Amino acid sequence: MDIAKLHGRQLRRLHPHIEASSRLGDALTRWKLPPLTWPSVVSEATASALLYLRLQREIALTA
Repeated sequence: MDIAKLHGRQLRRLHPHIEASSRLGDALTRWKLPPLTWPSVVSEATASALLYLRLQREIALTA
């Protein structure tokens, strides 16, 4: 799953006039998730998983 594409798609769905960034940090900030404090593979994977769950919940709520 490409989290950046999912983030961009959901952001365009909610706000069509906003240009979506493909940076994980921007996506985390946008969806009010904690920022990456220690950039590592494990923290990026954890952040991606949290972002994926948040986006899936948002998609379910707007459907």
